Amino acid sequence: MRIDGEEVELRPGRFVRVDPAARRVPSSGENGLEFLTIGAPLDRQYEPPSWG
Repeated sequence: MRIDGEEVELRPGRFVRVDPAARRVPSSGENGLEFLTIGAPLDRQYEPPSWG
């Protein structure tokens, strides 16, 4: 994954926190890429969606 131009190796079990303003570009290796992204609003408390 490239974060603000810096390469960060993603591997199983690794957690990466990315600042909201950072530019992020995920990229897959020869075995592909599977990752989970979690986010929350910065300007208010999180409210679950009506469908969740």
